[in-house]
Amino acid sequence: MDLTTRDSLVAQFRRRVYATNGITLFPHQADWQLASEGWTLLDAAAGPGDYYTSVLVPTSEVRYGEVVVESRLINAIPCSVVRRRIVPRDGGPAHVLADLAAFKSGKSWSAAAWGTGFACLPNALVQLIGITYSTSEPEFNYLAEFLLSERGMNMKPASYQNDKRGGRMRILLRNGCEFEVKSYEQKEGLKGKKVTSYIFSEAYQLPGLECYTGVSQNLRELRGFALFPTTPDRPWVGTLHDYGHGRDADFHCTCNVDAACNPFTFDQKARDRDDPDKGGLMTREKYSIAWLGKLGSFVGRVYDFNRGDDSRYFSPLSHPGLWKPNILKEEVEHDHAVA
Repeated sequence: MDLTTRDSLVAQFRRRVYATNGITLFPHQADWQLASEGWTLLDAAAGPGDYYTSVLVPTSEVRYGEVVVESRLINAIPCSVVRRRIVPRDGGPAHVLADLAAFKSGKSWSAAAWGTGFACLPNALVQLIGITYSTSEPEFNYLAEFLLSERGMNMKPASYQNDKRGGRMRILLRNGCEFEVKSYEQKEGLKGKKVTSYIFSEAYQLPGLECYTGVSQNLRELRGFALFPTTPDRPWVGTLHDYGHGRDADFHCTCNVDAACNPFTFDQKARDRDDPDKGGLMTREKYSIAWLGKLGSFVGRVYDFNRGDDSRYFSPLSHPGLWKPNILKEEVEHDHAVA
């Protein structure tokens, strides 16, 4: 099967899963999911003859001219399903995807929903990687609900295991497609397989971009995908952001997504409690990451050693401001004496 046909089948089956489960994405979720299918979501209403997708937004964000397909009341928040225009993506489908939205914006849920598309592929392998098995538990449970439950696709698996304590979390479908949770603490077991897709759960908890570069060779033969649904709470996550905004067409980044995007979980009272401008509990940077979905400046932090940044080494000559004057003087005199 050629890649174009494969990707088309995955996208079609994904839509079928969504229709069966009553899934409508938020705009930021649709943004990166469409990128993986070779489309770009525009922040504009779809007109006659346009390709479009339906997204769920607070009614206050409905734009002039948008077609409202359905109205809903979610947690006392008026919401609308609207149609927004999509166009072919420059560079084709993105294969490395970052969802850097705020806390409780539906990252685990949408990651699992996206992952269901691969269930139509015989012998496909989708691995969910977290720092521990329990880290990937939300995505795994959502996958089981979407694919196996009676109100979902009601697929009968060849094997189903859900034992996070024993490290056995696996769905094997009758067509050979497998969804498997792996712990990064046992990363040596990740090598040497042909993988259709990786989903890196809460990626900011992982040690660095090596969680991807160390296994990316497993994706090459099948031209597979890697998804990072995570808050941008570590400096290395910024690399995904940089590459996903024009540096590499194979990367896509969705970011700057406010927590208010998800009416199912949004809590204005909790937000006010954390808001530093209202005397809240969080620092400005933590609030910016947690509630606004913005990349922090990470003042006072350093990159992990595995990033390969030689600037982590300090000496009186390289960083004189960090040393007492007498120590600096001794160091300089010693260098002159050696010279």
